[in-house]
Amino acid sequence: MAGFRVEHREAVAYIAVPVHTTMAAFPARVGEAFAELDAYLAQRGAETIGAGAIRYRSVALDATFTVEVAHAVVGVPKVRDRNLAGRFEAGTYAVAEQHGPYAWIGGLTRDLMDWGDSQGLDFAMTPGDERRPDVWDCWYEYYPGFPVEGPRGLEGNVQVCVLLRT
Repeated sequence: MAGFRVEHREAVAYIAVPVHTTMAAFPARVGEAFAELDAYLAQRGAETIGAGAIRYRSVALDATFTVEVAHAVVGVPKVRDRNLAGRFEAGTYAVAEQHGPYAWIGGLTRDLMDWGDSQGLDFAMTPGDERRPDVWDCWYEYYPGFPVEGPRGLEGNVQVCVLLRT
């Protein structure tokens, strides 16, 4: 069962790998990117927080889009190759949290957006049009623990977090 709330979150630094993907290829591409990022951070001795995160700046249901597959880190090591340093901004967020199959995260995100609309929340984003998707100031999935294999694939705790305008 999902829970919804509004809360203040502090800024969190992260190291990420940008991933260009489609919705159909998303699970495989993200899994590969986490493996690549884990190896990169282990090689540099970086201390990570939680099991990972995925940041969305925009999403296209029927075209290629880019996400940042990330690990929150204590201190930001110098980045090289195709990796980048970023941060989840401090601010007030709408948050949905659940424990369950990761295959349900799309529905959880939709439910969070619907809940936010019903509460009159103002998501920090720039609306797109027929040529461009919406652009989100800060929308991410945070995985506080590592997943386990369940009857419907990988599952575990996830928090979907969307920055609000204040």
